[in-house]
Amino acid sequence: SAGSILSGIAVVIITTWMNTMRRRFEFGNFKGNGGSNGDIWGMFLMQGLFIGITASLLGFVVANIGELGLRYLLEAVNFFKEGEITTLLVHPRNWPLYARTFLGCVILSVIGVMISARAIVRTPVEDLLNEKFN
Repeated sequence: SAGSILSGIAVVIITTWMNTMRRRFEFGNFKGNGGSNGDIWGMFLMQGLFIGITASLLGFVVANIGELGLRYLLEAVNFFKEGEITTLLVHPRNWPLYARTFLGCVILSVIGVMISARAIVRTPVEDLLNEKFN
C-alpha cells in the first residue's frame, strides 16, 4: 500500500540523514584533504545502491520463508480443501512483480541517500570541520 511505501521511504531518509549528520566532521576532513563533491556523491550513491539491493534481497528471502512457514502451519490444521491447488509465492508468473519491486526499492533508497548527500555537498568545508568542536 501507499502508506507502507511512504513509511519505507521515511525510514531510509531518516536513517541516512542521522548517519550523515553524525559523520559531518569526517566529510569535512575528506573535503579538506582534496576530496571533491563528486567523490562524496559517488560514496552516497554506492551506499544507496548497497542499502537498496540488500534490503530488497533480504525482504524477498524473509517473505518466502514466512510464506513457507505459514503454508506448513495451514496445511497442518487442514486449512486447504482436498485437492485444492495452491501456488507458492516464488512462481515464474510473479517475476515481473519482483523485478519492479526490487527496482523500486533500489531507486527509493538511492533517492533517500542523495537527499542526505545534498546537505553535505552544499555545506562549506569550514562548517563541516567546526562540527566536531561544537
